[in-house]
Amino acid sequence: QGTGANPTWASAGGGKINQVVQAVQPVMATISIGDLVTWYDIGLTASITPSATDSTVLIQSSICGSLALTMYNLTFQLVRDSTPINLGTASGSRTVCTWGTGAQVSGNFDVQNVGHMFLDSPSTTSATAYKVQVRGPRDTGSFQRNRVPSDADAASHFIGTCTITLMEVLA
Repeated sequence: QGTGANPTWASAGGGKINQVVQAVQPVMATISIGDLVTWYDIGLTASITPSATDSTVLIQSSICGSLALTMYNLTFQLVRDSTPINLGTASGSRTVCTWGTGAQVSGNFDVQNVGHMFLDSPSTTSATAYKVQVRGPRDTGSFQRNRVPSDADAASHFIGTCTITLMEVLA
């Protein structure tokens, strides 16, 4: 086995990456948030077709952007096809989401570059789409994808990218 002059090793078995799909969203955009219950697409979607029903999909996302002046926190959810996944457990009136971020202090913009990972079990060999959605805690405001809210042409401001990467992991 694993000793001696010529060791041999057992096959690694499952856990091998079979395919990788990535979507990059480099375009700046304003996603207006108009109420407290609607989830809004941020324009970040990728699709993968698992080769076996027992494969899992490792999802990695990186969200770049900032909050509009009227917002305090943002919540995000990961969606498989039309179903939100990897959500927190409901507790009181708190927003149930995949992850949350941000806090605005004294009118300053809170710049975000947030990463997230989740290993999903879609149990299908059909094409499966994953996307990220955003929701705010107030009835007005916006998420500024890939930029600061003022969008001034200044070295202190940025243009970034949002990405989502899907990896099929064989069982």
